[in-house]
Amino acid sequence: MENDNEKIQPKKSLINKKSIVILIVVSLIAVFLMLNYVGTELDKKSHVYVDETVPAIITSWDSQELINRASPELIEVAPKEKVESLFKQYSDKLGQLKEYKSSEGEVGMHLDIICQQGMLCQRTTANYVAKAVFEKGLATIEIGMILKNNKWEIYYFSIMSDAFFQS
Repeated sequence: MENDNEKIQPKKSLINKKSIVILIVVSLIAVFLMLNYVGTELDKKSHVYVDETVPAIITSWDSQELINRASPELIEVAPKEKVESLFKQYSDKLGQLKEYKSSEGEVGMHLDIICQQGMLCQRTTANYVAKAVFEKGLATIEIGMILKNNKWEIYYFSIMSDAFFQS
């Protein structure tokens, strides 16, 4: 009788292992599909945000437009006075906006092992590059954003143009 019980035990164990493996695989597929859907939706929303925000900032070179959307990290390294000074230079070198061209970029979802709360945290960022035509030249605008409390905040904003190097 002991031999019969020993033969049955491995079969139960094998069935339990198969069930666990199937459950893990199905769970991983579900998580992948969910992240893919969420990522696609975030890409769409962040793209719309960038294509509304960048023209609002560069059309009138209003530093307050950037500051209103800036993350605390950006404000720390670029306070209002510094942004105002840079925007004055941009306005002088580039002139008025003639045409904004759509941005290109994507969202990235990251897991931070240790965050401020001392646990595993998820961080969502987006990085985009856009082109714009101004009176005095073409410019490339780079923008980095972070999603906080379901709201995009700008943590990086850069404008490059050949017009900056002309007299």
